[in-house]
Amino acid sequence: AKPFPRPTAVIFNTCLDAWAQSGRGLEAAVRAKEILDRMEALASSGELNLPDENCLGSPKGGVDDNEDDSSEADSSMKPNSRTYSIVMNAFSRIPWRERGAGEDAASQCEAILSRMEERAANGESSLRPNLMHYTTAISAWARMRNLDYAASRAENILNRMIDLYYSGMIDELPTFDGDSKRSGKHDAPFNAVITAYARSKDPFAAERAISILDRLQSSPITPTLTTFNAAIDVCAKRGKADSAIGIFNQI
Repeated sequence: AKPFPRPTAVIFNTCLDAWAQSGRGLEAAVRAKEILDRMEALASSGELNLPDENCLGSPKGGVDDNEDDSSEADSSMKPNSRTYSIVMNAFSRIPWRERGAGEDAASQCEAILSRMEERAANGESSLRPNLMHYTTAISAWARMRNLDYAASRAENILNRMIDLYYSGMIDELPTFDGDSKRSGKHDAPFNAVITAYARSKDPFAAERAISILDRLQSSPITPTLTTFNAAIDVCAKRGKADSAIGIFNQI
């Protein structure tokens, strides 16, 4: 029989990446999510599960196969870590481009992150969210300047990340896949939440920022100057001079 050109995660990811990079804002993000939903439906239904000898191999070009961190990238349609990352990034870019879409975009990022956490908890260890996934979801909320509860939503995601992956002084959080330049920036989600409080109207923003800094310092992650500067900025904007000086003395 003539080989059947079965789509793979690599092919789907190439299509997703095209939408995410299209510059079409909300339209692109919604379309990317529809494709992700279709991938999940096809993978769970087994609709296209044909014997390998009846299927054409994965085509060359498009998204680099090496960027798909699933061992089944060449033959499976199951969404992998990169699949979810592309869709989250498509939504995370929206607040900068389209007014009125930011809150929905942040909610969508968080929902996709939750899907990854749920699937990982059910035994799909390759879908454990990594540092990039958490930073993307947190940053989507952190960018919302005119939403009173945006900073607290970002902090909730941060706390979830800490509870899931930090045990005492042990760091079990996967880093940025294939990106050695960013692999050590575990403080990024903490910085994003502190910056969100600096932008917020929360009357307890300074206290929340100091609490986040304290939690970071009690974790296996070392705060950077960016972290301290962000915390000092929150205190300065709230008139908490003594607190700002106290943070400065910790540097």
